[in-house]
Amino acid sequence: PLDPVNEACAVQSFSQWFQTNLTRFNMSYQLQPPPFEVDLTWKEHLYHCAQAPFDTNSQNADGLNMSCLADYGGPSMPNVVLGGYNGKEYTNATALLVTFVVNNYVDEKLNGPAEAWEKRFVDFIHNEYDNPLNLSISINTQRSVEDEVNRESAADELTIAISYLLMFLYIAFTLGQIHITNPIMNLVDAKF
Repeated sequence: PLDPVNEACAVQSFSQWFQTNLTRFNMSYQLQPPPFEVDLTWKEHLYHCAQAPFDTNSQNADGLNMSCLADYGGPSMPNVVLGGYNGKEYTNATALLVTFVVNNYVDEKLNGPAEAWEKRFVDFIHNEYDNPLNLSISINTQRSVEDEVNRESAADELTIAISYLLMFLYIAFTLGQIHITNPIMNLVDAKF
């Protein structure tokens, strides 16, 4: 949204609350004064950003002095990037969602780069991604429906052809006369 000043990709993810920066994710802040010293970590920042995704400086809220806005300048809403939590228990989320926003034009001819990117991404996840943590990964792209229809259509071509042939033969012989004594006459009397 900030193009041309900021050319970062529009990605919806909880990691955007840390500007996709592992150093920021690992930051901590010790809340003073003694004896009430408490270390504030990523959990507090995640909770704060889930509560206030438009916050540009969380210094007063969690002491980490980080924005909750994504690299591209927009917010990442908790119901879009987290799943499987109850109420406001965001740190207990069992699903992390990532959405890559790509250009989608009304003119189909302009969607080539986005469709190519989606295809490459799906191929990468299915064929090349080594899943060392044994995570369950689900993918949904705009082209997913079209790909599934094409896959199912190709797999069902033989079944469809056989069913049409059987329907054609059934109708042809049902409308005609059946000769038990002379089977060759069945072809003559069939209503092709």
